[in-house]
Amino acid sequence: MWDDTVLHDLTAACSRSDAAAQRAWYTYSYAYGITVALYYSSNREEAQEVLQDSYLKVFAHFAKGEPAPAHHRSWFRRIIINTAIDYYRRQQRRSLVVLITSPFSHNRAIETLDAADLYRLTQRLPSTYRMVFNLHVLEGYSHPEIARRLGISIGTSKSNLHKARTQLQRLAGPYFNLDNELSNA
Repeated sequence: MWDDTVLHDLTAACSRSDAAAQRAWYTYSYAYGITVALYYSSNREEAQEVLQDSYLKVFAHFAKGEPAPAHHRSWFRRIIINTAIDYYRRQQRRSLVVLITSPFSHNRAIETLDAADLYRLTQRLPSTYRMVFNLHVLEGYSHPEIARRLGISIGTSKSNLHKARTQLQRLAGPYFNLDNELSNA
């Protein structure tokens, strides 16, 4: 379980460049960090790269002697997401594709799919769609915020969200037997 008190003590030791404390902070937070990074990455290797870059930022923050965050988990999540966005930007060969955001409409797919299924489905989305979908649906960012963070237009953000939702509905189709549901209604 995530305990800010434990991390606060480790953070204090990390700010003194204590290698054992840095290793402990890394070990303590890795499972959470890789889970967040996987949602914003195309594959595990990319997620590991994003997470590694995130740890570099974390430990650089500690080394500067800056105050420890009050809520380590949300602070660390924000670093991972921003690092994933930076990684995404670096990977683009052309200008960013249009992204879209609007709330993911509630349907029985969310009730039927478990977290692992949803993760597998989102990993099948193109990176531009996945990034916008995750920022909007999982993190609650608005279209203007996504557009600003990714350097795209608001319309592009909305369009990519719509396309992501459409693809997810198509990909989630096998999880439902709509013919049986309609005949039982």
